[in-house]
Amino acid sequence: MNASFKSALAIRWVSWILLLMAGSPLAAQTTHEVTVGDNFFSPSSLTIQVGDTVRWTNAAGGNNHNVTDNGGSFASQTSSSFTFSQTFNSAGTINYRCTIHAGSMTGTITVQGAAPQPADLSLQSVDASAGTYAPGDSISINISIQNVGGEASAAASITYYASTNSTINGSDTELGTDAIGALAAGASNNFTANATFPNNIADGTYFIGAIININDDNNGNNTRADNGTIAIESAPPDPVVDLAVQTINAPSGTFEQGEDLSIGVTTRNFGDMASDSYTVNLYASTNTTINGADTLIGSANRSALAAGAQASFNVEVLLPETLPPDNYFIGGVIDIDDANNSNNTGLDNVPITVETSGGGDDFPINEGLNDAWYNPLTPGQGFFITVFPEIQSMFIAWFTFDTTRPAAEIEAILGEPGHRWLTAFGPYTGDSARLNVELTEGGLFDSAQPQVSQSGDGIIEVDFIGCNEGIIHFEDIGSSNIDGDIPIERIALDNVPFCEELTAAQ
Repeated sequence: MNASFKSALAIRWVSWILLLMAGSPLAAQTTHEVTVGDNFFSPSSLTIQVGDTVRWTNAAGGNNHNVTDNGGSFASQTSSSFTFSQTFNSAGTINYRCTIHAGSMTGTITVQGAAPQPADLSLQSVDASAGTYAPGDSISINISIQNVGGEASAAASITYYASTNSTINGSDTELGTDAIGALAAGASNNFTANATFPNNIADGTYFIGAIININDDNNGNNTRADNGTIAIESAPPDPVVDLAVQTINAPSGTFEQGEDLSIGVTTRNFGDMASDSYTVNLYASTNTTINGADTLIGSANRSALAAGAQASFNVEVLLPETLPPDNYFIGGVIDIDDANNSNNTGLDNVPITVETSGGGDDFPINEGLNDAWYNPLTPGQGFFITVFPEIQSMFIAWFTFDTTRPAAEIEAILGEPGHRWLTAFGPYTGDSARLNVELTEGGLFDSAQPQVSQSGDGIIEVDFIGCNEGIIHFEDIGSSNIDGDIPIERIALDNVPFCEELTAAQ
């Protein structure tokens, strides 16, 4: 292969490459060559497009020349050898010259077309997932953004809003912000955003919209709202129990230590669901602040109270023999932790006066009486008695039978059809205790369901004559106005010495 052939082949390859570049999109902005000769420009007249570049090369071979715009917008160096380029971004006619040879060395460039438009991000669409939402929920939003300008955009951000109308602005409820990267001219960015409703957003109907946070060529297309709407509905609050002591009514006047009182109590469930069974504790206090540090004088176990329901009942209490003479306010506290503990306490605003007792039996109730007691004339029935000296209270479990025998054909699954049992609890003083009887109903053997309920069912008074002798007086048992007395003694005498030892020590 000779040198001429190689040269011709190289020229042909260069021609092909130039033809390919001229036909490709990359050739849209072109560089035009102008030769700077001795006293001439070649070509001296040139037509180009907006965005094209003209490059002048001085090849005069030793003579100094320059390229200078008649309007002063550009000028090259003056030299015997240089290359100078200028890009033209505006349409028009530019006349230029060599200032050394201005009379003979001139040129003209005609620039055609329009300058490329600057970047312009446009929010093309906002499409939020329709539905009903609660405060704090998230929502999916399909976003479409396009750069409709002629230049690449800068990076920006987009903020999402909930508005009560279709006009979206910065005063609406903000749901979140995302960053968006730079976009080339004509490019689009389509994505799904996840926004979150604030916890304090009000219930209602909302338009979901967005704003592109950028100051570009046209801010009017930076905002858009979904044509549809969504709904915000707060979840209803969970049902609660709210038991309150509404009234405490104690008899007015002066009373002695050890005297019994009947206290009227009214409770109410202000909640929207039924309560469990509950206890009301009654106290005597030297001030109007009632709490567990005051003197406990009685208690009442109450069955469940329906939502909105009210219960009024009397509680029989005993003023302790050890209660110092003074003026006392009688108050009640519901022993429960519910939706509003501030109303669990109530009080009678009129105090009673307590004076020293005129006397009483010498035998003191003590924990040596804890035992199984019965009446020998009624075997198979009896009482378990437990004394709590630290709170000066007594508990009794009474095992007995109904007043009328069940029909012969009635059979019990467990035990005997006529079996009954009652419980009683309350304070004691000296040798006597006055206790509220509770009737327990609704349970099932060895099962937590159905729940047990308890209700007041009379009064028991217990008087002890000694460590192995006492008498139980009962009133209104079984809600049948049954009154009576039962003499009691221990089933076994094992604990008598302990009782006598405690009695001697007091």
